[in-house]
Amino acid sequence: MNFMRHNRKIFFEIWQKLKKNESLTEEEELIGKIMRDHPEFHYTWEFADLLDDVEYDVNSEVNPYLHISIHSIIEKQISTKNPKETLQPLKLLQNLGLSRYDAIHEIGTALSDELFEVLKQQKPFNNENYIKRLEKLVQNVRKNNHA
Repeated sequence: MNFMRHNRKIFFEIWQKLKKNESLTEEEELIGKIMRDHPEFHYTWEFADLLDDVEYDVNSEVNPYLHISIHSIIEKQISTKNPKETLQPLKLLQNLGLSRYDAIHEIGTALSDELFEVLKQQKPFNNENYIKRLEKLVQNVRKNNHA
């Protein structure tokens, strides 16, 4: 089984456990909560076993699996304070009027941009660049809120 199918199978299994009210590991609970918080993807989770080979166009579609994975990474970064610099942008973005949900998505954009560069350049993840992206994100939101 390839990585994509394996990953999608995990999402399907978590969704099935949620529906049956079965016990989940801590990691599955986090992912399950995020899956529930994104009703626009519920159809995908419901039929993930049948749609496990669907390709998403990066220019016109949101990949729900990637979206939830990024969201869960940000939640984990915040809860573990690793990197510690993730918590400050969350608080600042919320103080500027964004909901926690929207602030997580904004931070996720910074992470996605850094991951894209990692994949494109085939280099290790650069935590310093990621932190700079977070700082720039907060500056842009501040500027847009004061414009």
